[in-house]
Amino acid sequence: MKKLIKSVFVYSPEEMSLEDNHVIVTVDGKLLGRGPLRNIEVICYYGYKPIRPALMEACIKHGVRLNVLHPDGQFISAVTGSTYESSNTRRLQYKAASDSSVCLEIAKNLIMAKAFNTRWLFGLMYRDYESQIDRKTAQSRADTFKKIVGDALAAKDMDALREIRKNTEKELYSSFDDLIMIQKDTFKFEGRSAKPPTDKVNTLLSFAYELLEELCTSALETAGLDSFSGFFTKEKQGRPALTFDLMEEFRACIADKYVLNMINKGIVDADSFEEVAENDFILTESGSEAAWEYWLESLTAQTMHPYLEEQVEWGLVPYASALLLARFLREEIDKYPPFLRKKP
Repeated sequence: MKKLIKSVFVYSPEEMSLEDNHVIVTVDGKLLGRGPLRNIEVICYYGYKPIRPALMEACIKHGVRLNVLHPDGQFISAVTGSTYESSNTRRLQYKAASDSSVCLEIAKNLIMAKAFNTRWLFGLMYRDYESQIDRKTAQSRADTFKKIVGDALAAKDMDALREIRKNTEKELYSSFDDLIMIQKDTFKFEGRSAKPPTDKVNTLLSFAYELLEELCTSALETAGLDSFSGFFTKEKQGRPALTFDLMEEFRACIADKYVLNMINKGIVDADSFEEVAENDFILTESGSEAAWEYWLESLTAQTMHPYLEEQVEWGLVPYASALLLARFLREEIDKYPPFLRKKP
């Protein structure tokens, strides 16, 4: 069980019940946590154990959103009772999405966080593999991303931000091969290619971004936001624009880090891939299984959230951002604080 911003995250095999308008969380009959329902805004339950009808009724009565998710984090459904809170949040979201100044404010923080967390990723790799990386090169790249962070904060319009995002990705992918420390012959990276992924590294990147997309969508739906109405990504039929917005914060510090760790720790190797056509690769069944297991493992690792100032699991960080975004839209906080990973 984890409590975060008036939200409670409960994981199977934990069980929930209600006693005197208090949520009770137990494991094998042993008390794990207890708290008054009036102090909770959202409950997220990951698992398949039955949820007591009395608890569902109380959540409906007190306006607590009860989210049910697959153990791996995929959003399944929500019990909301009165729809005021959810509909009000979405009404404010749509209003903000039509206000160019609000969109620019949110988008600047998203792209600034993208550059900031990309800089952090390079710092992490340089720390872990200091003997294999040239110090001057490391400093040069750190300076480059620091400048991009400043450019994002100073951007005057969306076109400028889109150019900054493009530059961030260009700098990342042009140096990505240097961050691969082992299996260099197997995992040679010459540039990003998504459709189709033309090499094994691109296959892993596409796999990671799909997992991150699912994670961010679940986070937004859990917070009562519409994942298809964004502030930065251009809306298009069937495109989850807000999901793509939120992903900008986490591509480097969750997805790209995950890919590099899989390679550098030897979790995947040449036998983990199959070439289905010339320069078109997919993960084998065993490769997919290893990648999936490591994804779940990486999400359970702890990190310090700079805004909340508490340790949270990496898998909960997008949920924290979604909840903070909803609070910003409801004017409960002055600005949207993106996730900025400050230490390696």
